Amino acid sequence: MKNMKTLLSLFASFILTFTFLVSSCDIKNPVDGIEVRIKNIPRTTTIRVEFADAKTGQQILDKIDVKFGGPNAADVITVNNKTLTETSTNEGVVFFAVNDAKIPDAQNPVNVLVIANSTNYIPTSQLVGITKSGANYFTINMTNVSASQQPTGVETNAKNNVSSTNTSTGTSQSITVATNEGNPTQNGATLTVPQGTILKDASGNKLTGNVNARVTYFNPTEEQALKTFPGGLTVNTNTRGVGNFTSAGFTAVNLTVGGNRVEQFEGGNVSVAFDVPNEVFNPETGQKVKVGDKIPMWSYDEVNGTWKKEGDYTISAAKTKGGTKLRVVKNDIKHLSYYNLDWFYGNYCTYGRTFTVTASSCYTWLYETLYRKNADGTRTYWKEGWIYLGDGSGELTLLNAPQGVQAEVDLYDYPPSWGGRFIKTVFIDDLCNGPAMEISLECPCDGQPVEVNVEAVCKNSGNRLTQGTIDIEILKDGRWQYLGTLKDGYMKVDCLRFGSYSFRVYYDGKWYETTYEVNQTVNFVEVELDETIDLCK
Repeated sequence: MKNMKTLLSLFASFILTFTFLVSSCDIKNPVDGIEVRIKNIPRTTTIRVEFADAKTGQQILDKIDVKFGGPNAADVITVNNKTLTETSTNEGVVFFAVNDAKIPDAQNPVNVLVIANSTNYIPTSQLVGITKSGANYFTINMTNVSASQQPTGVETNAKNNVSSTNTSTGTSQSITVATNEGNPTQNGATLTVPQGTILKDASGNKLTGNVNARVTYFNPTEEQALKTFPGGLTVNTNTRGVGNFTSAGFTAVNLTVGGNRVEQFEGGNVSVAFDVPNEVFNPETGQKVKVGDKIPMWSYDEVNGTWKKEGDYTISAAKTKGGTKLRVVKNDIKHLSYYNLDWFYGNYCTYGRTFTVTASSCYTWLYETLYRKNADGTRTYWKEGWIYLGDGSGELTLLNAPQGVQAEVDLYDYPPSWGGRFIKTVFIDDLCNGPAMEISLECPCDGQPVEVNVEAVCKNSGNRLTQGTIDIEILKDGRWQYLGTLKDGYMKVDCLRFGSYSFRVYYDGKWYETTYEVNQTVNFVEVELDETIDLCK
């Protein structure tokens, strides 16, 4: 038998052996029945961020450039313990870890701002709040710039060469771009740039060349549109601090000159107009919006994840080709960003109710969508995320929740956009006050365990890696899905049907994949690693 050289580095970030115990049964959960053991010393806290197309829910396979900011940016590291300030992905997923000295919990969360830019998607950022050690999973929805690829409730209009501009006389003609030009009965947003306006980049440099424009409108009555809200609806503002938004609509405005992004204006009276849907609920009056209601307007800073208040604006009646609409107009825009009409709710609890979910090993992850209950009995989307149940139970603590608000949480085995199965709705009488809530889910699976031993092996030398952290994914139903990060040598997922599966592991920016037929009591799988990685040298 060929001699194998054992690598003994204590802080190496990979895997020697892990064991899957697979149950043969037939339920929808795609990663059922896998039990994993590993001789491993993992990172204390690992994070997987998936970038999903807001319309399809699928992972974005275009290149995404990612930067890290926020209060704990300095604590971001790779899974093999290297400082990480920025990265990129063509897989729709980034992995990172947190400095092992940081042990996050609900009272001491680790907050990292994830800033994402991609050529074919509107730039966005989101503050990721990490409240527990071990495996963490977040999804950031991004909106495609193509008009044919918009999620429900989102409309965009892009025009090229709408004007030319130079450093002395500015735009050669006025620019008007409306998202609903082709259908004036729809609600939308309109950007107007007068002739003679000087266009500048973020550093204040005056730009010369042809101007391209894009305006995107997000309807606040549509859940898919709200899910793309930059940073989420729990926000940090420049004047009121932390709180929660109730949105009356938002827009993303983008101008470029010769590929350079326009950020500032000089001269001219640049304006943006929002239509406000009649169905929007005004939390201050307890009724639907009407002419004369006042709504604060905010602009977003993608780099630091904060909202700046631009002022209070009054809803007026606007006569259009599509009929009379409710509208808000801002006439003095000095910079471009997301602009948002929102009521700010500053009465919140830093640490809200805690939920403990017990699932008898049925699920490794659950997906939750949380809705605020309105006074008229309707509900409005607030936030969504994952609950990790690696040992059959998991805990979720709501942070910065609005005081005195009732809510409902819908639980799924996977996101609805993936075809996830709805499990149940749980009513919450108060997001802040009350005892911890316990949610118990029945387990429908009790199949026969099957043991699968997997080793990660260096491709040429045959070295077998003995220590480190490993993230595992499985290809099921046409989608790579996260199994989790092994911790303390053990991870369990239930009820995977017999059959052929692809598994992949991630190390130092690269995926390693293998396919295996799980069809017998004991199985042995090898995943080949690249000889160029540090642990194989």
